[in-house]
Amino acid sequence: MTGVCALVAVVLLSASSFAQPPMQAPKLSDEYKADLNRELAPRGEKIGLLIVSHGAGVPSWTKLVNGITDKVRALDEKNRVFAAIECCDMEFNYENDIVAGFGRLEKAGCDAVVVVPAFIYPTSHVQFDVVTILGLYGDPKAREAAHEENARILRTKLPIALTPTLSAGDLLKDYAVNQVKSVMKDPANERVLFVAHGDDDYAGLVDAQTKSAVDAVAELGFDSVDTAYVGMGAMFASRAKPVIEKNTKDGKKTIVVALYLASGSKKFLERVQKFPAMGAGADDENAPSPSLEGLNYVGTETALGEFEGTPKYIYDVAVEASKN
Repeated sequence: MTGVCALVAVVLLSASSFAQPPMQAPKLSDEYKADLNRELAPRGEKIGLLIVSHGAGVPSWTKLVNGITDKVRALDEKNRVFAAIECCDMEFNYENDIVAGFGRLEKAGCDAVVVVPAFIYPTSHVQFDVVTILGLYGDPKAREAAHEENARILRTKLPIALTPTLSAGDLLKDYAVNQVKSVMKDPANERVLFVAHGDDDYAGLVDAQTKSAVDAVAELGFDSVDTAYVGMGAMFASRAKPVIEKNTKDGKKTIVVALYLASGSKKFLERVQKFPAMGAGADDENAPSPSLEGLNYVGTETALGEFEGTPKYIYDVAVEASKN
């Protein structure tokens, strides 16, 4: 017993010798406090705004993003926060990539740039691809991946401020409520299904940033509001269609809202039903079919990029980021 007691005593002594006093908050100098509490001021005398979209390599995408940019310019006409406002694509558009868009702002004499990523969620494209192309993220693997996609890396001395994505504020909530109200008739006999790109590696984050839209729509009186992350549609048959089938079986109509910048629900549903059955392969006889024939559903009309609140959201987050 004596040996055991001695061992315990040694352990306790050793533990106490490493005990640390409670951490004390460091004292702040008056100079530090003044800088900490200073008012926000413009980042530069001529601030540029760059709206970065994913890109799709089709004229309809370019037209949509140009239209959003024109509306943002119109919003800036009164206060003239920005010396120049441009848009560009992350990929699929070598003529107007991020480097090209940034170059136009430099030629306009901008001395600082606010970048708004016009992506729904802050997933891998924003956290890795966009910041790598902007030269803000120096991971060799990310640079190599950008090189493989023929993406140029920006070289600039101008300070850059990157804003949140489209899901950070109330935009998705406002859009969802607007779209559901445009087609709802009898919430007691209807249910809502959101379909979105999502990202399995960021599932928790995506769910959290979609929650406000789900909650707001649920308050309209629906007994069920579901969300299915289906990529660009490839996983629609396995993840979204079963929800519509269940709702139909329960005697309910499904209101489908697509959370995509360039695709309203109606067009999305028309397009996705033309996909081959998705499973082990298109020839797999057990692969689920994307056809919605015989099911009770309705798609909403307006894409997020066509929604009137989208340019205002982009402008507001850009104005906030223009101050430092």
